[in-house]
Amino acid sequence: MLNPDNRHLYLQSLKPPANYELEYGIGTTYTLDLTTLLMIPLAASSFSTFENKEISSDNIALFDSLQKIINKLTVFCQEGQIALPKNINLLYSFLDQTVVEAKPVYEDRVFHPKTWILKFSCDENDDKYRMVILSRNITFDKSWDNIVVLEGEKMNRINQNNKPLSDFISYLPQIAANKIPTSQTSKILDFAEEIKKVKFNTPEGFTDDIEFCPLGISNSSQDFWPFKKDCDRAMIVSPFISSNLLNRFPSQDNILISSADSLSDLQSNIKPNFTRIFILNDAVEELNLSDEEAEDIKSDINFSSGLHSKLFIQENDDKVFLWAGSANATYAAFNGNIEFLVGFQGNRPEIGIDKLLGDLDDDRSFINLLEEYGYIPDNSEDEDLQDDLTKKLGEYKKKILDLGLKLEVIKGSSDEEDLFNLKMSAGNFSDNDFLTSSLKSLCCPITRKIEKYGKNMNKIFAGESIVFKSMSLAALTSFIGFTLNIEENNHKEAVSFVLNLPVDNIPEKRNEEILYNIVTNRNKFIRYLIFLLDDEHIEFTFNNQLKDTFRYGDFSRGEFSAFNFPLMEEMLKALSRDPEKLDAIDTLLKKLKKSEKADEILPPGFDLLWEPLMKVRLEKFE
Repeated sequence: MLNPDNRHLYLQSLKPPANYELEYGIGTTYTLDLTTLLMIPLAASSFSTFENKEISSDNIALFDSLQKIINKLTVFCQEGQIALPKNINLLYSFLDQTVVEAKPVYEDRVFHPKTWILKFSCDENDDKYRMVILSRNITFDKSWDNIVVLEGEKMNRINQNNKPLSDFISYLPQIAANKIPTSQTSKILDFAEEIKKVKFNTPEGFTDDIEFCPLGISNSSQDFWPFKKDCDRAMIVSPFISSNLLNRFPSQDNILISSADSLSDLQSNIKPNFTRIFILNDAVEELNLSDEEAEDIKSDINFSSGLHSKLFIQENDDKVFLWAGSANATYAAFNGNIEFLVGFQGNRPEIGIDKLLGDLDDDRSFINLLEEYGYIPDNSEDEDLQDDLTKKLGEYKKKILDLGLKLEVIKGSSDEEDLFNLKMSAGNFSDNDFLTSSLKSLCCPITRKIEKYGKNMNKIFAGESIVFKSMSLAALTSFIGFTLNIEENNHKEAVSFVLNLPVDNIPEKRNEEILYNIVTNRNKFIRYLIFLLDDEHIEFTFNNQLKDTFRYGDFSRGEFSAFNFPLMEEMLKALSRDPEKLDAIDTLLKKLKKSEKADEILPPGFDLLWEPLMKVRLEKFE
């Protein structure tokens, strides 16, 4: 089960079964990378090659998948934990109705679950459901994580085992930091009711009983303890730990796998209960990437590496109990944090701790990724100073979150009729006594470079509004990025994040304008056309050497080819075999024709080809 060769791609776990498509899905995460979230619609579609770098970075592929899937997803994350993207992409704005920031009831606790609950539909077969329980966030982190994927189908009766899962889903709209549409809340609550009748299959080697364990969704902050009170032995895998939590496991021969940073201050307090303590081997801490790949990733996205897995395993007589999910072995995780675990039961000889660790003689075993931890104390004064700066930035960030920020779109002046101003103001009062010359802050819509267009947040704390002027329609967004910097005693600390703020008066045609900024010329129109038509030659379509150099002539003269791609043949094939493809093209055409640059985008004579095709489509296939 913990075989390091048994690796499962995160995005692959969201892919629909064969001949199915996503009907609806809810995701939860602590931190959120918007670049990663852009990839989810590709993964959740029937796109067979979404892992290919050329396609996953191509705005035409991303735009098409967003159009089809994005309204079928709702993603909850901790307020203030959306990462500031390193690159500007207008498509981020498509996610504004999908992303819901969560604010737990208790201020010192966080929203930390990492789950997906998905429903897939098919015209010919019954619906299928999938529950994905992770230890990682919606990011491109290259950490060592664990993932549980449960497939399920709907029954004719309520499955009592699913009540905690249904309660968890129902609870999510209650902790939204900003009000979400009533229709979105209704969809979530209906899904919570529907999930009560689903029967999920357990992984191989475990009994049929599945224990869904949402933490922190009750009306009190008292602790929740799902584990067995008496056990012979336990193994805990957790990057973050606290001694008061670990010492609640009563047996004396326990195993702990954690990070060196977490262990350095706690080893003496937990040594009596944990006779063996491990960290990841230095060699496996490093990313399994070439220098070129690693540099590529660093330039595009935010990521980290190391141990991120969370597992709790107990042995008792001949039974094994295993819990996996988001909760670290910390006091906060089981005393107010919103977390999610799933529990299973199995036979000790088949899936016990020794079986999971594996044999030292087997290079593929989990034990060979580990090394015994050796305590190295570090009481560096420099680290204390750095921690103090981190704390100050955290307090400043908290004040920003408490401001109740909101946005309003205002039409530009008469001489800038195609441009807009985006006004940001605070709904709550906050003092500014904490502001010092050592503390710098900037804010800016994520569709602009914050280094160039960022505004100082001090104006907000002074009771004024901030206005981002002369923004194009396509650049309007509810995502505002923030960078905070502090420098004291020759030490520096910085933090950046994004908030998805409520916005008034955003024009309905904003998404269409984004399309015009993606399909800006005839070559890109042809590429989009091929993308919609072609199922088998997608690699050719997006080859970097060809993608912006298609050759075509006047469609009115029958010049239908783009290189060796037979456009007319593919359109006729779609007409007879898959007329829905023509509908997608027709929708695209109608949107593009609304653009003032339609004549520059559509190839000459294209309507003379298209109109007869659609006439036959409407007459014979309706």
